[in-house]
Amino acid sequence: MTTITITANDSSSAMDQIVQKLGPEALIISTKNRGGKVEIKATNEAITDLRKPKVETETGDFSDLIRRRMPRIGNSGRRAVQKFGKRRAINTDSLEKISAVNDVYGEEVHDIKSQLNSLRSMLSGMVITDTSGLNDNLGQSSAVQLRQANFSQSIVSELEPVYTGLPFEEGRVAFMRALAKRLVALETPQALGSHIIFVVGSTGSGKSSLAAKLAARALDKDSSDKIDLLSLQSSLQISSGLRSYARLLNLSFSSLNCKQFLMSLANFKRKLIVEVSCDHEEFLAAFEKAKEAVGVRRVQVVLSLSGGSSEGLINRVLSDYGNLEPIIALTKLDECETAPQEFSKIAEWNAKIGLFTGTNSILNALATASEDVLAQYLKENC
Repeated sequence: MTTITITANDSSSAMDQIVQKLGPEALIISTKNRGGKVEIKATNEAITDLRKPKVETETGDFSDLIRRRMPRIGNSGRRAVQKFGKRRAINTDSLEKISAVNDVYGEEVHDIKSQLNSLRSMLSGMVITDTSGLNDNLGQSSAVQLRQANFSQSIVSELEPVYTGLPFEEGRVAFMRALAKRLVALETPQALGSHIIFVVGSTGSGKSSLAAKLAARALDKDSSDKIDLLSLQSSLQISSGLRSYARLLNLSFSSLNCKQFLMSLANFKRKLIVEVSCDHEEFLAAFEKAKEAVGVRRVQVVLSLSGGSSEGLINRVLSDYGNLEPIIALTKLDECETAPQEFSKIAEWNAKIGLFTGTNSILNALATASEDVLAQYLKENC
């Protein structure tokens, strides 16, 4: 009996060599993969003593389990070689192209292929999409509809307990009230009584008019209140619209750089409302000195944030001023509404909204945010 072991790059090449050396009557004893190559052991005589395979405990990885479950090769191997030899003259491209494959590897491989084809068919019908891509008929849950309204996933998930189990409209109202409660600054009236109020924000957010509105609001509360308006700038060559508002309100106005402000800080006896237009680092230094001079609880930051601000802008200004615990004033709301994604972003920063205002009017132009007012705005505009 002659037994040979052939190692080749693929099964077809190995079978070619076996047929050449042992003839078409050769019997396949074993087939293995070693180092990325196929190793086939074959003989030219029948094995007369076929022992019953030993039952093995099925442990190991998927490849090991599949290999152990393959049927033992007996006469089927002979048939495989015979078929291969007969067809060889017609087509020798690949062993996989002849029917001997099923004989060699057994019904288990056929079953696996059938299951893979079934899985492929099921996966081909799946659609992966963001909730905004869902059809209304496919997503009637409150969470999906709130996401479709552009509230962020984190806020919708965080407030889920307040609307779960409720009909959508009731759940929507409950969500808006919970979001308003999270966003509203409860201490706004007390904070606006601070000795120094810094009005910060991006260029074009309405800082000058907001500073004037804060001064008008203070005078409306107490006409005897002594207030100075101040523009804090890096360069004194920059004009400020706050000067014009100061004339309208008959208030004192000064324009100082940060160095001058720090030198004059001890001389300011009146309440100061400061429009901040200087470099961020310079302002932070001035802010710390102001707290040292008059006390931490007598200094407040108001962040001017215009309606329709992008999420990127909100991220930027809150990364600059968020740790100063500012009260946010939503400005220019008569020009552009604040949308769900902006409210979501503010909530994600744990920032607080204290004031609403439009563009034009100065007198009686500030509305203090409350839970009811903010919830109503959210219901009407989101």
